[in-house]
Amino acid sequence: MLAIVLKVLSILGIVLLAVLAVMLLGLALVLFFPFTYRLSGSKDAEGLRLSVKVNWLCGLLRVRFRYPAPGRLTAKALWFSLLDMKIPPEKTVQEETDSGPADAGSPSGKKASRKADSSKPSEPEAAEPAEPEAIDSEAVPAEAVPNAAKAANGPNTEGSPETGSEADPAAGSGEEGEGQTAQEGGPFGKISQKVQGIKYTIYNICDKIKGIWKNISYYMELLQEENTKQLAAHAFFRAGRILKGIRPKHVKVRLLFGTGSPDTTGYLYGAYCILSAPLGTGVCVTPDFEEKRLEGEFDIAGHVLVWTFVINGVRLFLDKKLRIFLRRLKTGRKKPAAA
Repeated sequence: MLAIVLKVLSILGIVLLAVLAVMLLGLALVLFFPFTYRLSGSKDAEGLRLSVKVNWLCGLLRVRFRYPAPGRLTAKALWFSLLDMKIPPEKTVQEETDSGPADAGSPSGKKASRKADSSKPSEPEAAEPAEPEAIDSEAVPAEAVPNAAKAANGPNTEGSPETGSEADPAAGSGEEGEGQTAQEGGPFGKISQKVQGIKYTIYNICDKIKGIWKNISYYMELLQEENTKQLAAHAFFRAGRILKGIRPKHVKVRLLFGTGSPDTTGYLYGAYCILSAPLGTGVCVTPDFEEKRLEGEFDIAGHVLVWTFVINGVRLFLDKKLRIFLRRLKTGRKKPAAA
C-alpha cells in the first residue's frame, strides 16, 4: 500500500515539475525572445501606401496590416487565424450625395415629412364649453339677491366689521408691522441682500484661491528638493534605456518635400541638417523650393524585448526616492508645526 502511495506521489510530482517547466519556458520566451517589426510604405501623388509586419517566435505568431483602402488587419498563430478585419474605405462627398434617398433624420427628409403632415386633413377642434347664462335680475326676487351674495362671499366670521363685534388688536398690529417692514425695505432691501450674496461668493473664491496657491507652493518646493531631482534623473535614465532598446536597427527614408514658400522650406531643411547626425545616414531629405509637395518612401525595421521594459520598470519602482516622493504627494500641503 505504501509503495502505491509513493508511486502516485512521484507521478504527481513529475507532472507538477513538467507544468512548472513549461510555464518557466513560456515566461522566458516572452521575456527574452524578441518581437520583430517592419514598417514600409511610400507617399506620392496617388496617395499613401503602408505595410506593417510583426512577428514572434520566427513567424509562429504574426500580425499584418496593410493600406490603402480597403485596409486589412490579420493575426495568425501557426496556420490558425486569430483575427481578420477589413477596414472599409472612407466615403467621399460625391458618394454620399449619390447614395440612395435621404434619410428621415436629414434636412430633406424632415421637409418631406412636414409636407406629408400638411397634406393630412386637420382634425376637428374640440368644442369650447358654453358659458353659463346670465341670471335675469327681474326674474329673481329681491330678497334672494342678498342671500346669494352672502353665499358667494362666505359666512361672516366672528369679530368682523359687518357683525359689529370687536377685532383682535394683536392680529391687526402684526399685519401692519409686516406691511411697514416691506415698505421700509422695498427695492433697497433686495439690492442689499444681493450685495451680501456677492460678497459671500467673492470671499469663498478668495479662500479657494488661497488654498490652491498654498498647495501650488508646496508642490513647487517638492519639485525643487534634491530627492526629487535625483528621482527625475533616474527616471530619465530608465526611459533612455527603454528607447535605446526599442529603436529601429534598420532605417531607410527618402523624402522630397516643399512647402510652396522658399523661406519656410529653407527653415525646415536647416532643422533637418542640424538633426542629420543623430538620424544617421539612412535618412535622406531633399528640399523643393519651387512647389508644394510631399513624396518619398521609407523602410524601418527593428525588434523589441519585453525584458527591457520589465527590468527598467522594476528598478525604477524599487527606488527608495520614488516611495518618498509618492508619500509626500499624498500628504499634500504642509501642516503648521505645533507650538
